[in-house]
Amino acid sequence: MKTAITKARGSIADLEERARSSVGLTLAEALRYATRWRGKTVVIKLGGSVLDQASDATLEDVVLLQRAGLKPVLVHGGGIEISRMLDRLGHTPRFIDGLRVTDADTMEVVEMVLAGRVNSRLVAGIEAAGGKAAGLSGKDGSLLVARPHPSAGSLGHVGEVERVAPDVLKAMVEGGFVPVVSSIGTDRAGTTYNLNADDAAAALAVTLHAEKLILLTDVDGVLRTEGGESRLVSELDLPTARAMLESGEVAGGMIPKLKACLTAVEGGVESAHIVGARDPDGLLIELLTDRGIGTMVRSRAVRSVRNAARSNGNQLPGIESAIAASEEHLFGNYAREPVAFSHGCGTHLWGLDGTKYLDFIGGIAVSSLGHAHPSLKRAIREQAERYLHVSNLYHIPEQAEAARLLKEVSGFDRAFFCNSGTEAIEAAIKLARKWGSLRRGSAVPEIIVAEGSFHGRTLGALAATGVARYREEFEPLPSGFRFVPFNDLEAVESAIGPDTCAILVEPVQGEGGVIPAKRDYLTGLRELTTRVGALLLLDEVQTGVGRTGRWMAFEHYGIRPDVVALAKGLGGGMPVGALLASGEVAELFGPGDHGTTFGGNALACAAALAVLRTIRDDDLLERASSMGRRLAAGIERTAAENPVVRDVRGLGLLLGVDLTIEASSVSTACRERGLLLNAVQPRTLRLAPPLTVSASEVDAALLILREVLAEASSGDLHAN
Repeated sequence: MKTAITKARGSIADLEERARSSVGLTLAEALRYATRWRGKTVVIKLGGSVLDQASDATLEDVVLLQRAGLKPVLVHGGGIEISRMLDRLGHTPRFIDGLRVTDADTMEVVEMVLAGRVNSRLVAGIEAAGGKAAGLSGKDGSLLVARPHPSAGSLGHVGEVERVAPDVLKAMVEGGFVPVVSSIGTDRAGTTYNLNADDAAAALAVTLHAEKLILLTDVDGVLRTEGGESRLVSELDLPTARAMLESGEVAGGMIPKLKACLTAVEGGVESAHIVGARDPDGLLIELLTDRGIGTMVRSRAVRSVRNAARSNGNQLPGIESAIAASEEHLFGNYAREPVAFSHGCGTHLWGLDGTKYLDFIGGIAVSSLGHAHPSLKRAIREQAERYLHVSNLYHIPEQAEAARLLKEVSGFDRAFFCNSGTEAIEAAIKLARKWGSLRRGSAVPEIIVAEGSFHGRTLGALAATGVARYREEFEPLPSGFRFVPFNDLEAVESAIGPDTCAILVEPVQGEGGVIPAKRDYLTGLRELTTRVGALLLLDEVQTGVGRTGRWMAFEHYGIRPDVVALAKGLGGGMPVGALLASGEVAELFGPGDHGTTFGGNALACAAALAVLRTIRDDDLLERASSMGRRLAAGIERTAAENPVVRDVRGLGLLLGVDLTIEASSVSTACRERGLLLNAVQPRTLRLAPPLTVSASEVDAALLILREVLAEASSGDLHAN
């Protein structure tokens, strides 16, 4: 039985009293956990019948947690009361995937019930239990900035949290108050939205760097049916939780709860809990005991992300100071966007100000597995615990295994590893020149390259790059390159001479505006080089390793080049490049012909192995292909109704979107709404999300892009 908590009690006495009166709580456990969580933020969401059945008892426990040194923040829904009010007004509630359909009239009722009746009652309950509380809605101080839900067309005024402005909340907590937040938000134009309280609580937990997210509800937790019987799942890791959502194993109101748990844990919250409130001590048992009573979702690996953001005992600097530090200490050779990040997970990044972003540029087609992927993190951690680097003076098992796996997926005989794409191209140029010298007897071997191409910024790769503005200020560059128009087979044939040792092209010109090669162009190049005894070199630095829905982009064209350069997505964020070749071409380099100190070290190759295995085992080629089609189709639908969009093209998850306006303004507006992409050309956008991107994430990105382009079309686009 519970006893009322009074202001006179100290935290230890309160815990001792509660332990005596609870069958599930012991003083030793309670003190251990209370000490561990002291000073930590715990976000607690109240919903369902909890607001009716266990409100007083739960609020007493909230005050108890505060007295024990924790920092509780309450977020509440009020679905049952909203439905009751709607019934009295003659409205029939409707739900889609656990979300209430909210028209304008319903939105008025939602705001009246949540911000008025429910919020006031909870504040009064905390004060009656001896605590101090302050009620507010997500509209106050722009606490919860919202945007329309991806299914807004069918849900009406249902939104999702775009960003959190936590200053008012932090001030309340530091002032000794328990904030009580109703799940209502507004967009930048002032439109009010009904937010799912689970989602709102998760967003607050991530922004506040909370230790725990607790979803108190009227069900015991996540249930799984086995042998015809349902049982409570006490603990879920992230992959299992995702699988349960994707398979439909959870349904109805449990969908947004489990999604909220994923959002919180992926965002750095140590663990998220779905707890039934039928036990009067449910909140305390879940927080202050080993066993708990609900479902806990967690990922131990994510803890390091949050800890990294608090290294040296402090949080990372704010955006302004991060920008100032960059400008003071770094070369000014990058035109950086005014944003910096604290952490990421999957397809999302979180800014230093707490803003959540959909990452649809992926570090320029580098983050093939997204951010903080468990397999990649584990591979890097385990390798780092053994050794990082020994140099190519010695045999490196991880390097040999990475080469074997690349051989398996690509069909090439051998690999050379380096650190970047430009290094891979430099190696390809040297290989081609040695081929021309030894096999064709060329005194001055020449390589044919394409106008509009980009192969790198070191001198050899820059000399092969077909954009004059990149080369002009760095002359004289190495000679031996002849430029011809891209996708013009006749021009290539006319340029071939006795000293031609190779043709170097990109199957998709990435920096040139995401322009795919024509099929007859690449097949013609293969025929030409074979006929004259030259090599066909493909720069697949941006397109290789699954980006286009195939292991290599050349597979779309039914050809096989002599040499392929890889980098970017190969390491998933770790710097690693590779050159692949077969037969006598792969035998050209002998000891001393080419080398690298860092290239192919154990850490980089461990990362490459994790990327290759995950793409293979998780069928990410098919995902890249299907999600690429979904993304392209969505942009094409926008183009059909919006004259600002001229064209969409690309392969798989590498797409370019031509516009009639400056692409940078659209890119900036998208970023301000939580979508990251980039203006690869003055009037072309580039999208390159992780290969792990989901259908719902594609749809969310399309919604933001469509809104921004609609504003651009109407002349209302304003980007800071």
